[in-house]
Amino acid sequence: MLTELKVVDKINFGDGVSRYDLRQEGANHFHHHLVCIECGAVDEIQEDLLGEVEKIVERRWHFKVKDHRLTFHGICHRCLEKHANQGKEDKESEAESSLQ
Repeated sequence: MLTELKVVDKINFGDGVSRYDLRQEGANHFHHHLVCIECGAVDEIQEDLLGEVEKIVERRWHFKVKDHRLTFHGICHRCLEKHANQGKEDKESEAESSLQ
């Protein structure tokens, strides 16, 4: 019912879990997401990045865009930081081993 009233949006990132996002008051479009393929974290981008793309779609394909969804899949800043720290620890451990 809340999805029909456009109070919340139902989203699924292909992991078998349905999620519900509260639609921002006055927002014309669904916000975008960053999905980490390592830890599963989902971060939000509130800024609408596709305004120009919508205009192109409407002009070229004579299609009135009412909404859009954009999801980026990659590695989040937390996991990247963890990898960087892991790499430093590995190098320090290798350096200590070579001194012995």
